[in-house]
Amino acid sequence: MASPVGQHQEGHLRVLAEAERPEGTRVHFMPFPTPLHDAEDQLVGAVNVLIDLGAAQP
Repeated sequence: MASPVGQHQEGHLRVLAEAERPEGTRVHFMPFPTPLHDAEDQLVGAVNVLIDLGAAQP
């Protein structure tokens, strides 16, 4: 997930990921990292939204 931020790329990669919760269950999610730039186009931070894919399944 660091690649789009470090390379100042706009847009999102279609990446599926899996995380393990403390109790051992696994969760599938899709990360959407987005770089934040100041007025001089310098990278000043990032926001990463994680979409839980399990919530969409019946």
